[in-house]
Amino acid sequence: VYATSCSSAFVEAFNGTITNCAAFGGSIIVPTGHSGGFISCSQGTIYIENCFTYLNCYGKEAVGSFFGSIENGNITVKNCYTSGVVEGVEGMGGFAGSVECYSTPMYPEFTLNTTVNMENCYSTSTVGINKQGKEMGSFIGRARQKTAKDVSENITVTLKNCYGAGEVGDTDTLVGATDHVAADLVGGFWGGESKATLSFQDCYYDKQTTAMREWASGSSREVPGITGVLTTKTE
Repeated sequence: VYATSCSSAFVEAFNGTITNCAAFGGSIIVPTGHSGGFISCSQGTIYIENCFTYLNCYGKEAVGSFFGSIENGNITVKNCYTSGVVEGVEGMGGFAGSVECYSTPMYPEFTLNTTVNMENCYSTSTVGINKQGKEMGSFIGRARQKTAKDVSENITVTLKNCYGAGEVGDTDTLVGATDHVAADLVGGFWGGESKATLSFQDCYYDKQTTAMREWASGSSREVPGITGVLTTKTE
């Protein structure tokens, strides 16, 4: 698939239920926009269960092997996994690139909400290996609000029993105790967040295969509910 914006190998989702489906074999290339292996941009109330992807995803921002960008809605995902390659400039995640709220100054009275619940999901996708990027994680890249004047936005992300094991970052990514570049927001499980409510339970990342060592998120070595483990502990 080659496109200019918001493209995936399976579907663009606006409300609905998806179960027992897969997308694999091939690449999604979106040089100027979002790219997702299963869903690029999702909005509305969506339920997904027992699905997987194995694809190479290339984009500018909001790039992920399963979701590119999760936007404005209520998303529930259970028992899904993904593998492949994720490349871009910012907002890249092995499972999901970005969780966002989009607002518009045309409708300032709107209260926009994005609620994400994921359980028993994992990713082994490599993230940002070819080019140094920002806001990258082996599971999710970032959560952020795009705020317009007088618009209330709320992002809530709840992850339970999820893990990431794909390598994150290129050879210039620094992961030492003193040389890690916090501003780049590159982490073992989660990249970065902006004004989002986050809850993690029994989530973990492989400190060796992600190459992120002790950095659970892009800005912290310790995040409640996220544990870094050695490869031998995941077998």
